[in-house]
This record gives sequence, structure tokens and C-alpha cells, in this order.
Amino acid sequence: MHIAICDDNVADRKQLERLLKRESDKQYGIREPFYIDSYGNAEALMRSPMLYDAFFIDMTTGPKNGYEVAMELIRAGVNVPIILCISTIDYRNFDLSENCFFLQKAIRVDELCATLEMLITSCDNKIPHIEIRTETDTHYVSEQDIMYFVQSAHTQIYLKDGRILEITDSMINFYDELRNMPCFFPVSYKAVLNAAYVSHLSPLSIQTKDGRRFFLHPAFYKYARHLMKEYVQTKALPETE
Repeated sequence: MHIAICDDNVADRKQLERLLKRESDKQYGIREPFYIDSYGNAEALMRSPMLYDAFFIDMTTGPKNGYEVAMELIRAGVNVPIILCISTIDYRNFDLSENCFFLQKAIRVDELCATLEMLITSCDNKIPHIEIRTETDTHYVSEQDIMYFVQSAHTQIYLKDGRILEITDSMINFYDELRNMPCFFPVSYKAVLNAAYVSHLSPLSIQTKDGRRFFLHPAFYKYARHLMKEYVQTKALPETE
């Protein structure tokens, strides 16, 4: 598990590092160790926030407090647990999302252990994120956010929230990155669909739930039908014709 600490109090930051390292050593040979990165400011933390499975945050003296750092992480697409460590600021008084939790300073070992058990469970159940790099931004989505993607002049990725992201990488290369997600399958040499958004399958075409119809290339028909049947059985969805 990869953990980030962001605390502008050096003594508190070092103490939490030691406590986490001690708990990691206790689980040697049972679980993978905790990989810990420490930051004293939000700017350094925000360079690669998607690397981490959990965050411990308490910022009280800088231009951004812990609440503002947590909100910045959430806006960046972070949905893993964010632990706000309470010292001079009581973060329980702020309106925070469901992935924010609290830990009172000075940190007690038994409370930290209970928090770590929750983090381990969360990490085991973590939904993998897909990184999409456009010319101007980087977006992080889950497999259920992508309805389909098509090849035109560039690869266009259609998301369920209505956004269309365009990347310069080829459709084939992007599809190759999703090989471990069997819900995606090609219907031609120019389109890949997410089985979750298919409403109708026939030998010549395939329709998605947003009403778009795709040509189904004969070379892909058997594979598409086989995959859809497997997906229906796995997800208990109404079977397509």
C-alpha cells in the first residue's frame, strides 16, 4: 500500500512516519509493506496524487489548510481514503466527502491500527483507475465511466457523463492498456465498446444505451456475442438478442 503524508509540522510528520513504519514491520511476511512518502507542502503532494492508496493530512500554517488540500485531491479525481489528522483545526466541522476520515492527534497506536485495517480493506477493494492524457489535461476514470471509444483523426473516448476526450494515441494502443478489463471489446477496426453500455446486438450492428449504432464487422461478431453472453452471466444483466 502506498501512503502519502502531508503535514507542515515536521515533528508530527516524522512521528507518523515512524508509527507507520513500525506497523508495516509488524506485518512483514503477511502483507506487502507500506510505502510512505512525506510532504511538507500541498504543491509537492499534488504532482502525482494518483500514485497513492491513502493520504494522511494536517496542514495548519501554510496558505492551504488540510481541508483545502483534501478538496483539491478530490477535485483531481482522488477517491481513496483521506485521513485528516486533527490538531489545531477540527476537520469534523467541515463538509467533506465520504472518502474522508479523521484521526485525533496526538495519534494513539490503537486508533492508528484501526485506521490501517480500514485502509487495507479499502486498498483490497480499490477500483482501478484509467489514465487518459489529452493535449492539455490528464483525466482519471474507472472502466464504468467509459461507454466506448472510436478511431477517427484521433482517438475519441466517450464517457457516461457526456464528455468526449480526445487523445493522440491510437485506439489500438489505448485498447491494449485495458486488456485486463474484459468488459471492453472491439466491434470493428475503428470502435471498441464497453459491454455495460450495449443494449442490442445483431449480426450486422450493435447499439449502445445512448442510442448510437455501430457497424459490427463480421470478423468480430463471434467474439462480441461470446463476450456479451459472459458479461450477462457475470453481471446478471438482461441478455441482448
